[in-house]
Amino acid sequence: MEPEAKGGPGAATSPNEEVIRREERFQYTTQLSYRGDNGVTCHGHTRDVSLSGAFLFSDDPPEGVVPGDTGVAAVVVRERDREMNMAFPCTVARVTTQGLGLTFDEVEAEV
Repeated sequence: MEPEAKGGPGAATSPNEEVIRREERFQYTTQLSYRGDNGVTCHGHTRDVSLSGAFLFSDDPPEGVVPGDTGVAAVVVRERDREMNMAFPCTVARVTTQGLGLTFDEVEAEV
């Protein structure tokens, strides 16, 4: 699969920068939280996700988070009568005034 370029909120840190996507993005709005290895937390939501990451939109992005920081992204996925708590070790790919771009490293799930 060829990488695709995609814009939109949180997609680039400057108007002239284009972000290359390795995975297809799917529209999916859900609550998403980031807990950095340094103890910093950020709570918000996502509008779309891919197998390799998501952008965490937040009304109050934390200060002191920089690209390269590592942590865990946590989400609750609901499907019919099932609820799954999922945790993704992640790396901060970018920081904007709208939130954090996160790249997922591995996937762990609890049912």
